[in-house]
Amino acid sequence: MTARLRTAAAGVSLAAIALFATSCSSATAGKPGADGSSPPSSGNGGQATLPHDGAPKVPNPVDVSKFKSAPCNVLTASQLQTLGVQGRTKSEPHGSTGPQCTWGNGGAEGVQVNLTFIPNSGGLSDLYNMSKKKGYYSRFEPQSPVNGFPSVLIEDDKTQVSSGSCSYALGMNDHDAVNVLIQEPPGGNPCDDTKQVALSATKTMKNGGS
Repeated sequence: MTARLRTAAAGVSLAAIALFATSCSSATAGKPGADGSSPPSSGNGGQATLPHDGAPKVPNPVDVSKFKSAPCNVLTASQLQTLGVQGRTKSEPHGSTGPQCTWGNGGAEGVQVNLTFIPNSGGLSDLYNMSKKKGYYSRFEPQSPVNGFPSVLIEDDKTQVSSGSCSYALGMNDHDAVNVLIQEPPGGNPCDDTKQVALSATKTMKNGGS
């Protein structure tokens, strides 16, 4: 992350984060979506076989349960320093949109990063399922794996990237996905910076916290 980002004015929209996490959790295995539809099912007790809807299988899954209870442990102090994210850390292990942590001052002080464990049991498969609904996402683009974990770039709003915000969803195992969202001043490339945060976060989870 550049020096410009470390000092530029930016503030993350928590409302946008809430909308994203809520939309991601609206269609869990065996439960209806927000519009009353149901995700694909294997016919085995109403549970869908993972992965489904074209989502990739996570080749080397990791258990993220301990990070859900302490989401701010996903990024270490040294990683935050390298990324140039400064300021307060806010942990919400029981957040309404899923376990999450927010780093950075926001406002006139600097860039802000949010990481949320998407509250579903279908991982990336649920996101792929919702992406098939016309108009649900304005952008849904599978990306190259990040540290070996499947990733997708998602926009809820066509102006999201141009306004300085970008979201990456990553499958940590077939049941658990995490969303990394960054908010920075317009004019840069927020998706490149989001990917850098995702690289650090997945490294921590892959190494069990170190």
